[in-house]
This record gives sequence, C-alpha cells and structure tokens, in this order.
Amino acid sequence: MSPLAELHRHLDAALAYGPSYNGRLSNHLPMALHAAWELGAEGERLQAQLRYEAPKLEAAAPSALQLQIAAEIAVDGAEGVLHRQVPRLVTQPHAGLFHGMIRVAHAWEGGHAGELSAALAYWAELWKPEVEPVAAIEEPWPVARQRLIERALDAYLVSRNFYVLHLITGLRAMRVLARFVPDAPEVSSWLLRGFEAGWARAEFKPTLTAAAGDSPAWPLLRQAALAQMDDHVIKLVHACWQEDRLWPDPRWRQAAALATERAAAIPAV
Repeated sequence: MSPLAELHRHLDAALAYGPSYNGRLSNHLPMALHAAWELGAEGERLQAQLRYEAPKLEAAAPSALQLQIAAEIAVDGAEGVLHRQVPRLVTQPHAGLFHGMIRVAHAWEGGHAGELSAALAYWAELWKPEVEPVAAIEEPWPVARQRLIERALDAYLVSRNFYVLHLITGLRAMRVLARFVPDAPEVSSWLLRGFEAGWARAEFKPTLTAAAGDSPAWPLLRQAALAQMDDHVIKLVHACWQEDRLWPDPRWRQAAALATERAAAIPAV
C-alpha cells in the first residue's frame, strides 16, 4: 500500500469532477481510489484509475453546500460535522442507491477533508424527505444490518446482480459510520426501508449456482481486483474483504472471486 499522502494526492485531483455525470450517474472515482488504495494499490495504479475514469466525468466547481460543509469541517473537525450531519441523512441510507452514504464512508476512512465535504454534500443533495413515517422495530440496527448484508451476500452468490452488489457496499458503509448513527429504534426501520427499495430495483432472480469448494486467498483476490478497472468490482471486493476480517465466512471470498471473474475482461491500463 502506498503512503496516505499518495491517496490524498489523487483524491485532490478527483475533486475537479462533479458528483454525477450524464445527468444522474454517480461519480465512483473517489470511492474506487480509496478502496483500491486499501486493497494495496500503489501510486501508478491509482493514477491508472484516475485516467480511466476521468474522460466520462464532468468537471464542476464545488457547490455552495460543499463549501459550507468544508468550512464547518475546518472549524469543528470531521467527527463534529459527521455527528451533526449523519443523524439526519441516515433516515434515507439508500439515497441514490446508497451512493451518498457509500461515498461518505470511503471519505471518512480515507481521512481527506475535501473529499468528505464533497461526499456529505452529495448525500445531502440526494436526500429527500420521506412521505411515509416508519414504525420503530425492536431489532437493534447492527443486528438488522448483519442479517440484511448476509441476505444480500447469498443473493449475490447466485445472481451477480448489480443492484444486490450495492446492498452489500451500502450496508458496509452503514457499519463504517456506526459511531455517528443515532441510537434510536427507528434506525432499523430506515435501514430496512432502504434495503427493500434496493431489493425492489434488483428484481432478484437466481441465475447462477453458488460455487462449491474453496476460493482463492485474499492476497490473490485483492490482486485480481486491482488487475481490472471496474470501480464496482473494486468496491465490492474491498467490502467483502473488510466484512470477512470482522466476521470470517468463506462466502465473502466466494463473492469476491465471482466479481473478479466477471471483470477480468476490463484490464488495468
């Protein structure tokens, strides 16, 4: 893994681009840069990701909200701002197919104040007030998260479904931001509502047979993820690697192997 300063240099460059392109597609570059760095990418590999992603992205100046959040971070620090912002935003964890929350989680882990301000502004811009209130449920939200991510994991193993992939990376992000999530019974309901929205978009149907036998070890899987340029695959392998380190289960390596197998046709440049 290259020094943190190398990641920050590339995140600085990524800030030249807006949070979306072609109207509504999410800019995955900063998320992919952080995930790739954690998987072991050196400076040249991070630069390759930047070169690969940049042509499709749209240059944009920081929004007024992004500048406001950046000023707040400069005064109160990242944790102070996250403690203020996340309790409201997490009422809609699935905003933009979870991309707002996912980007904030990667920015927080990467320790880059500029990227964090951009990520929080993006989640806030995606966030819309829910019309229907939710009823609190008794299941603590960390327990609900674990149950839902395992359901998504099993579904991915028999489908390689693009939307199910986002459920996994989104639920990882919820764990990363746990210290900023309020201890309230409604959180499980918000999370379940978000999961169900993503599940509905997935139109899940089993199309594959779950792989039998052992999967490659993590060093090989991380290497395979970095040998191609698909940002979704990089983020999924990163999420599976993290979850497996906390709750060891061979299914995480199976999912990573399945993702990298499909992405092998997109070689690194």
